[in-house]
Amino acid sequence: MSKYSVSEFSRFNLIRLLKTFSRKEMSEFGKFVKSPFFNNQSTLIRLYNELIKHYPEFSSEDISREKLFNKIKPGGEFNDSQFRKYFSNLYKLAEEYLNYIENNSVHKRKNINLLYQFDKRNLNELYNRIISKNLVDKQNNNFITNDYFYKMYSVEELKFIHHIRLNEQDKVLPDMIKSHQYVILHLMLVTTVFNNILLVNKKLFKGNGENKYFEDFIKFFEIEEIMKNFESDGEEIKLFSELCSVDIKLSQDSTDSENLNLMKELVFKMSGYFNKNLLYTFISHLNIYYFINLNTGNTKYEKELFGNYKYMIEKGLYEDEGQKFMNYSEFRSILLIALNLKEYSWAENFINEFGKCFNQDNREKYINYSLALLKFEMKEYEESLCFLSKIKPVEIFMKLDVNVLLALIYYEKNYTDSADSISEAFKRYINSNNSLSEEVKSGHLNFLRFYKIILKFRDNNTGKNELLNFKKEITENRFLRRRNWFLEKTEELLKVMQ
Repeated sequence: MSKYSVSEFSRFNLIRLLKTFSRKEMSEFGKFVKSPFFNNQSTLIRLYNELIKHYPEFSSEDISREKLFNKIKPGGEFNDSQFRKYFSNLYKLAEEYLNYIENNSVHKRKNINLLYQFDKRNLNELYNRIISKNLVDKQNNNFITNDYFYKMYSVEELKFIHHIRLNEQDKVLPDMIKSHQYVILHLMLVTTVFNNILLVNKKLFKGNGENKYFEDFIKFFEIEEIMKNFESDGEEIKLFSELCSVDIKLSQDSTDSENLNLMKELVFKMSGYFNKNLLYTFISHLNIYYFINLNTGNTKYEKELFGNYKYMIEKGLYEDEGQKFMNYSEFRSILLIALNLKEYSWAENFINEFGKCFNQDNREKYINYSLALLKFEMKEYEESLCFLSKIKPVEIFMKLDVNVLLALIYYEKNYTDSADSISEAFKRYINSNNSLSEEVKSGHLNFLRFYKIILKFRDNNTGKNELLNFKKEITENRFLRRRNWFLEKTEELLKVMQ
C-alpha cells in the first residue's frame, strides 16, 4: 500500500484548511457536509467521517491512499485522479462553510441582506421592522466596527431606493445625505488606517515614501471642514471624526504633545462605542506615536505606553474566541518597553503567555530571542548567549536584533576579538542590504560607530576629558540605539578613572 508522507499529505489544501479549524468548527462543518441543502454527495460525507478521526494533527502514518479511497468508495478500484477530485470537492465545501459562518456572524450584514430581500418581495411591514431594529441596535455598546460605516451607507442607500420604488420621492433626501455621509466616515477610517500603516513602513523599508498619494489626498480632503456640515446622529460621530482628524495630524507630526493628549482622551472616550477590533486599531496607532517619541529620546510617554499595552491585554484585545494572537513585531515592542521599565517578572510572564501565539516554524526562535533579551537585561550574560546560540535568524529585523544583542554581550563579557569581528560583519551586512530604509540603516550604523568608540575607550584607557566629551555626544544624540546602555557604560569607565 502506498502511503503519503506527512509533508505530501499536508500539501492538500483541504488538510491545510482543516488544521486551522477549532473543534467546534470541525463539528459544525460535519453538520454542514451532512446537510442535503449544502451537499448531496455521500462520498464527501464518508471522506469527512474518515478525516475527522485524524483531526487535528492529520498524521499520515496510518493513512494510505488506497485505504482512504476504499472508505470513500467501498469496493471501488483505486483511482488517484478520482481521489484528488473528492479532496477538491470537500475543500470547496469547506470554503462554502467559512463563507456561511462569516456571513452569519455579522449581524449588520444579515440585516442588509434581509432588507434587500424584503424590498424585492414588497414585504414593506417586515422591511420597516428591520429598519426599526437597526435604530435599536445602534444604542448598544461597541457597535462601531471596522466596516460599520460602510454597512450603514448600504442601509441608507437601500432606504432611499425603497422610497423611490414606492414613489415617495419627498422622503429620499435625508436618506441620501446620510448614505453619503456614512461613505465619507468610512473613507476617513480607511484613510486613517492606511496612512498609519504607510507611516510605519516608511520608517522601516526603502521606497515606501516615494508615492505621495495619501499625502496629497489628506492635503485636499479637509476633514474638519467637511464635518461642520454633517447632520450628526449622536456624539459618537463627532468624536469619531475628531479622532480621525487628530490621528492624521499625528502621522504628520508625532511629537505634538497637545494632539497626543487629545488622541488618548478621544480613544478612551470612544472605547464604549468601538468593538474590540477597532479599539485595538486606534490604541495601536497611539502606541506607534508614543514609540516615535521614545525613538527621539523623549521618554515621558514610556509609562503611558506600557499602561496602554497592559490595558489592551486586560481587555482581551489580543484574543479572539478564547484564542490569543499577536504578531511578532508587536510582541517585541511590548517586551522592549517592559524591559526598559525593568518589569522583569511581568516580562517573563508575558513571554510565557504570548510566546505560544506564534506558528510552529517561528515559535521557538522568537521565544529564545525574547528570553535572551530578558536575561541580558537581568545581567545574566551567559544564559543570554545560550539562548542566542539556539537561533538561526532569517528575517532581516531578527538578524539586526540578534547582532545588536551579541555586540552588547561581547562588550559585557570583555570578548574583545568577538566584539571587533561582529561590528565589522554587522556593518557590511547593513551596507549591503538594499531593502532597509535610510532611517533604519543610519540608526544601526550610528550604533556601531558609538560601539567602536566605547570599545576603544575601554581598551586604551583614554583620558577623562575625551570620555566626558563622548558622554556629552551620547546625551545630545537623541536617535542613538541603546542610548541608555552607552551612558551606563560611560559612567562605569568614568568611575574607574576616579
